[in-house]
Formats: sequence, C-alpha cells, structure tokens
Amino acid sequence: YLRRKIDAGRTPMIHTLRGSGYVLKPPR
Repeated sequence: YLRRKIDAGRTPMIHTLRGSGYVLKPPR
C-alpha cells in the first residue's frame, strides 16, 4: 500500500491509467 501512494504521487497519470496493474510493475 505504501508503494502505491509513492507511485501515485510520482506518476498520477500512469497510476490512473494502469490502476492496480501499475502497482505490480515498477515505475522504471
């Protein structure tokens, strides 16, 4: 859950598009 918040803050656009899928994959 912590990682989800950090990713959302860094890339809210991608987080919204991919949703949970984005959390599974790293931001890089």
